[in-house]
Amino acid sequence: MGEILALLCAFFWAISVLILRTQTHHLKPLTLNLIRIVICASLICPLLFLFPIQTYRSLPWQAYVRDDPLTLRKITIRFARADLDLNRYATQASPGIDIPTLLVLAGRDKIVDNRRV
Repeated sequence: MGEILALLCAFFWAISVLILRTQTHHLKPLTLNLIRIVICASLICPLLFLFPIQTYRSLPWQAYVRDDPLTLRKITIRFARADLDLNRYATQASPGIDIPTLLVLAGRDKIVDNRRV
């Protein structure tokens, strides 16, 4: 069922891109985005009634994450700033890494895009 919903999402995303490409010259951005929001809400609301969110709460991995005592649930502003600084530092420093590095990729992992990594 998840694959079908993912394909529907990709289909509607493609339609949205085509509409944006053809209508941006005719409509103001605010009007166009309001139309997109109304269309999106009209498509999502029936899906929420057909597939209630509560049915997905019983998945084992969600219980594992929910019950994990080491899960980070709240952060301070200072932590968030330090995370941004570290991310910025790592991004700027990455071109300077010229030593051999081993990158282990997942075989059929659907979450990680191996080609982009």
